[in-house]
Amino acid sequence: MRTEIKKLHKQLKTTKVFVTHDQVEAMTMGDRIAVMKDGIIHQLDTPLNIYNEPADLFVASFIGSPAMNFITTTVNNENILCSDAAKFFFPVPKKYLSQMKDQTSEEIIVGIRPNDFTINQESNEDYTFNASLELVEPLGNETILYLSTGSQGLTCISKQYNPQSADENQVRLYINPEKIHLFNRSTTKRLIPKN
Repeated sequence: MRTEIKKLHKQLKTTKVFVTHDQVEAMTMGDRIAVMKDGIIHQLDTPLNIYNEPADLFVASFIGSPAMNFITTTVNNENILCSDAAKFFFPVPKKYLSQMKDQTSEEIIVGIRPNDFTINQESNEDYTFNASLELVEPLGNETILYLSTGSQGLTCISKQYNPQSADENQVRLYINPEKIHLFNRSTTKRLIPKN
């Protein structure tokens, strides 16, 4: 049905308003999406901008399946993001450094999409940590991994992970610093990176 509606829209070349609670329908059918909650528009943008640059925690949690991982951290004086729950520390990505002078000692939410982890590869040690493997869901072309580090649960999607050859219960995760999203916990707004 989505395909037929998109074909009709292309033929008629008219503006359409499509209301849906289904994020897949919104992402695949809209040229622009208004993400709303309780009658308030949280973000109005193109589907890819909403996915890649969510305006706040609500938008980040609503768009994407499985949902974005959120880790509560604080920033210390050396610009290190520290998480007591996840038991890991990594430097603030360079694109956010200019904003950190105002964020020291405030709680920052780190957002990482499940497909932005790399597994068991040699990578920058600053953004690498171990996690315990809790559950594996092989889907053919990709595998969903449910992990934990400390008391923090994480979801990861990997195309490289081979569930048949894996008998380990620990995996090494790398977070690409370019793919990290930071949110102010009190305002829930995304910190805008400076390039």
